[in-house]
Amino acid sequence: MLAWLKEADMHVLKKTGVRVLHDYMKSVDFSENNVEQLLAMEKGYCQHEPYASLGRYTHLTIAKEVL
Repeated sequence: MLAWLKEADMHVLKKTGVRVLHDYMKSVDFSENNVEQLLAMEKGYCQHEPYASLGRYTHLTIAKEVL
């Protein structure tokens, strides 16, 4: 993906992992009973490596390079 973006003269402004913690939790009880805490943790870690790369999905904010 990064090679394709480079070929198109695009660059990544921000990388965000989606579901960086939730999918790795073994305890269903925690994720169901502590939704607010889990959401806060997801938001806190989603843009920091290695967590951003561990997400089930990756959201990239990209921009066209100005020459």
